[in-house]
Amino acid sequence: MNLIEGAEIMRSKKCCILLTSILMVFATGCGSEGSEGSTDDSAESIDEEASEFYENGDVIELVIPFSTGGGSDTANRYMAPFIEEYTEGSPSIQPVNIPGGSSMTGSNDFAMREPDGYSLLGANPAVVIQDLIGRPEAEYDVTDMDVIMSVPGVSVVAISTATGYEEPEDLLAFGDEDIPYGLADPIADLRHILAFELLDIADKMDFVSGYDGGGATLMALEQGELGLTLQGNNTYFNDMMPMVEEGTIIPLFQTGILNEEGDFERDPEVDLPTIQEFYEELHGEEPSGELWESYKLFQGSLGQMSRRVYIPNDAPEEATRALKDAAEDVAEDPEFLEGAEDALGTTNVLVGEELEAAYEREQDYIDPETIDFVKNLLTEEYDVEGLD
Repeated sequence: MNLIEGAEIMRSKKCCILLTSILMVFATGCGSEGSEGSTDDSAESIDEEASEFYENGDVIELVIPFSTGGGSDTANRYMAPFIEEYTEGSPSIQPVNIPGGSSMTGSNDFAMREPDGYSLLGANPAVVIQDLIGRPEAEYDVTDMDVIMSVPGVSVVAISTATGYEEPEDLLAFGDEDIPYGLADPIADLRHILAFELLDIADKMDFVSGYDGGGATLMALEQGELGLTLQGNNTYFNDMMPMVEEGTIIPLFQTGILNEEGDFERDPEVDLPTIQEFYEELHGEEPSGELWESYKLFQGSLGQMSRRVYIPNDAPEEATRALKDAAEDVAEDPEFLEGAEDALGTTNVLVGEELEAAYEREQDYIDPETIDFVKNLLTEEYDVEGLD
């Protein structure tokens, strides 16, 4: 074998070695790529398992801090099965009424529970007001809670025809404490008191405390114990309209929806003037002053989320995400929307970014001076004690 032949053989061997190395690297690369794909699939699988916080058979309790039959109870019981249907993992959602203490008994119970994702709170503005005013019996802080979904709402004020009422001016002609009006207590029903203070007819009311929610006061109105009532629009559509048709009550006004300019607009589904319009008809001028600002805070801004479902801020992130995702699906469900007008008084359900925007607007209206004004009003005119 000459040098040339030897060199050719060596080149051939080197080429074989190089080719083998390239093939091995290529094979290894392909194997690595395949392994990375398997790793990604495994990671996705783990993420999916993590996102499925709930399992079939789990029970989530929806605490309703009101008695059965009222507007808040009706609204929460309507929403519960739809949230249940769309929550990943198919847990059941069980409404549990814990009334008493002007909504504080149930709200306190909720706040003391382990924030494990298995308890929700079906609240309304009364729950927020107790905390906002600084009531010592309210052992919860709504800033420790996150809102899953909410429903804006207006209320309707109606008067019994047994009072002799025929037109708005008649309200100013009533004597002191001529009209019996039922409350849970002055703080829980602060929005009612502020409406009558604003209209300058609070002195015409004989306020009777101790009623456990709107269902109880409506029944008392039907039985002739009370002369005036304020109820949510879902109660107005379902329970009050027959009374209107029978001629036993006359609807006066709706609270209205607070817009970005600070005025109240009509809920188009409720064919009644707003309290702002009713005030102008009664007094011949636009409302203004501290009572007006107080009403805009406690009725207007809080009414943007009239019915709200809370979960603790400290609940597992996967649980909160699963429920918020479910709420977004609920808001688009045709069957839910079909029955929402009767059960909730509206088909407008706030979820996602709309819900966050409503919460931010609510926070913008919270003013310490306005809250202090209301505290003084409650202390001096309604004998409320212990407000910090």
